[in-house]
Amino acid sequence: MEQELFNKLLDRLSNNYSLKTIFHLNTDDRIELGDKINRKCRFCGKQKPEVKFKQKAHAIPELIGNKTLISMYECDNCNAHFCKIETHFANYMSLFHTLAQVWGKRGIPAYKPSSLEKSHIKIADTGLHIEQYENDPKLFEIDKNTNTLKCRGVRSYIPAIVHKCLIKMALSIMPGSEMIFFVKTIEWLNENIGQPRYKMNNLPVSFSIYPGPRPFPFPTVAIFIRKNDLKNVPYALFLLAYSNFVFQTFIPLCERDLKYKKTNISMPYIPNPLDVTNITPQISHLDFASTEWIKKEKVAVTLKYDSIADNPIISAD
Repeated sequence: MEQELFNKLLDRLSNNYSLKTIFHLNTDDRIELGDKINRKCRFCGKQKPEVKFKQKAHAIPELIGNKTLISMYECDNCNAHFCKIETHFANYMSLFHTLAQVWGKRGIPAYKPSSLEKSHIKIADTGLHIEQYENDPKLFEIDKNTNTLKCRGVRSYIPAIVHKCLIKMALSIMPGSEMIFFVKTIEWLNENIGQPRYKMNNLPVSFSIYPGPRPFPFPTVAIFIRKNDLKNVPYALFLLAYSNFVFQTFIPLCERDLKYKKTNISMPYIPNPLDVTNITPQISHLDFASTEWIKKEKVAVTLKYDSIADNPIISAD
């Protein structure tokens, strides 16, 4: 990105928004959000003894590398519900997380297209390890002229649930004083996954992939709040950056956005320092409004390699 365009995007952001909250998860120090003694869930409004708070509730999912940002205001019931939501985000990012070596709850996850197939991709001590079995769909293509390896996979997910995972992260770090504007957003989050009541016209997400070895070495999450209600932009923006990935979106169903219900509001891009380096991201503008399953969607990631070895699989059969 040229410096002139970067400055223009940064000016638009700063003219319309204030940075409300940001967390850089770059230490092992535990960060607890909320009151550890007087526990009340911000997602269902219940408190002890009506609900329990025994589970460790991660404000940002462990699957993206969060071990330290912990929510004191998420009850066990809501935590169980949000774990189901996180599954869709995990499915959406599964191949990416394996290849980018994102350290989740149980280490770097292996990628396997389905339980019916034996072929899989994992990170071994010697590097990227792909096991390909004869009757399974091919997981990779090698181009020796360019020293590139294209890994192929499939994923199944509901787009609106993937978006809910992002919004749950956003509301987990939202200052308590702002939560009064997101009552309907919480109702939407708490819907039964199989019986959605809210139908969104669009849920735009900017998804960027930055090449190279872990350009974002630790997760960063941020909330930006609109400065002026006269501005035709969403009230709250959310940013998630980790490993090679950046998600940007706005928080839907906000009380402060109701006046724009019948008008088009534009979501400003949140530039970051890597945008003015020689690293060129792949940016996708997505719409996650659909509440229908997308099954076995094809996805591919191309990697550069220094060396590669072909070892036959020795079967014990």
